[in-house]
Amino acid sequence: MTFRRLIELANSLDDEEKRATGEGLSEDELAMFDLLQKEGLDKSAREQVKQASKELLASIKARLKQLDRFWEKEQTKADIEVFILDEVFASLPTPPFSVEEKEQVAKSVYIHVWQQAVRGDFSAGTVH
Repeated sequence: MTFRRLIELANSLDDEEKRATGEGLSEDELAMFDLLQKEGLDKSAREQVKQASKELLASIKARLKQLDRFWEKEQTKADIEVFILDEVFASLPTPPFSVEEKEQVAKSVYIHVWQQAVRGDFSAGTVH
């Protein structure tokens, strides 16, 4: 009976849910992982990036809980942008990531976070 339920669950998952489950990440963490990773990572670096995606998402959520509608004020937008840049630099391994790649990743993460927040997806500490 349990095996049948697992099969039914597996069949009901969409491709992204299956990929997230296969990676051992939530869908939100998988979205962050997709922003952080790059081609040609070895297994060790890929695992570091996977861990970094989990930690970065958690730290961003925690930081945004302290702010109300950060995207409405230039100061808080800049604060979040610098916060993300600092977190990316601290969490991604060098090498294989160069300074320029980390800067680009931080910009992509900021844009993602900004879009999610404006849509209300960061309200109450959730991400979609």
